[in-house]
Amino acid sequence: MAKEHCPGRLIPLYVFGTLKDGSSKVFKGHTARISGVQLLDGERALSWSADSTLRLWILKDGSSKVFKGHTDEINGVQLLDGERALSWSDDSTLRLWYLNRW
Repeated sequence: MAKEHCPGRLIPLYVFGTLKDGSSKVFKGHTARISGVQLLDGERALSWSADSTLRLWILKDGSSKVFKGHTDEINGVQLLDGERALSWSDDSTLRLWYLNRW
């Protein structure tokens, strides 16, 4: 499977309609194709990428916490509750993440 990894290049995540005027906001941090994103609540979003990381975004200011551990592309994430997520990857592993530990 071809990877779209771009070291040194940030791949933007666009969130539309988050500002009061209805405009978009750009979140930068992933270095490869973003595979998915889920909103956790009105203030946070979790994204995962072909760069083998998950990012927990604070929507208000655009800051993020990086979760590292997979060694290959992350294929999906299941939110278990507001503070835990289970991810699976092409590295043949499942990982349980505690999102409130940062």
